[in-house]
Amino acid sequence: MKYLRLSFFLNCVAFAASAFSEPELPANLAPIKEVTALDKLVKNGSWPQFQLSVVNEEGPVGYIAKHDDRGIVSVTKPERNGIARLFGLSKPITNLLALKMAEDGLFSLDQTIYEFISNSVKKDDLASTLKKFAEPDSDVWRITIRDLMNHTAGYANNADFIAPGDLAKTYSRRGLFGINCFAGKSRTPLGDLVSELNSLPLVAAPGSKFGLSVSTDVLGFLLELAGNQRLEDLLRNYVAMPLGMSDLPSNFPSS
Repeated sequence: MKYLRLSFFLNCVAFAASAFSEPELPANLAPIKEVTALDKLVKNGSWPQFQLSVVNEEGPVGYIAKHDDRGIVSVTKPERNGIARLFGLSKPITNLLALKMAEDGLFSLDQTIYEFISNSVKKDDLASTLKKFAEPDSDVWRITIRDLMNHTAGYANNADFIAPGDLAKTYSRRGLFGINCFAGKSRTPLGDLVSELNSLPLVAAPGSKFGLSVSTDVLGFLLELAGNQRLEDLLRNYVAMPLGMSDLPSNFPSS
């Protein structure tokens, strides 16, 4: 459970709240240390906002959010049996998978990508895998698994998701982890997308700067190498089945 909490709070992605008043912090949230930690991340500019919900067997018991410089804001308490559309969950769920696989000894979080691939791929396939992944002198090789999880790897995000910058626009033009991938319409193999992504420069040196990015997609590809299974199968075996979840869908039918 501690890993789930860590994974969530490292990559919490939230959206604007509905009412921007300044209520007192609910008593049942006051003792939660993560509120202070998340608040600091907003104040220093690392995150634009966050939402935090406390849930017990009776359902949500507290719900607050913080947005930019507007302080803690009130949010309508969700219905116990209501359906909420949650965005950005691929990040904490993929991180949880990485933590579980690392716990099983498949790799270390502080391994560089080069070390990770060298330890995960069969010797006969190693040279071709490294060659396809990135050029020998690429800064990509200095990225660690922890960097990918923390979004400090130096990648950009795709302009399809309103990400700024010329590199984000290049990602969009080339179809790198944009709307088509998000909607499940891309037919390009994951390894090919990662290879093309790594032919482009990084926006920051690995480990030097936080920036929400496509690093989770790269992490997913690497986890497939380490586990020798498709990502959805790894998620089922390491996350869904141990938690008793019969399904772990990313999309729901419109009905």
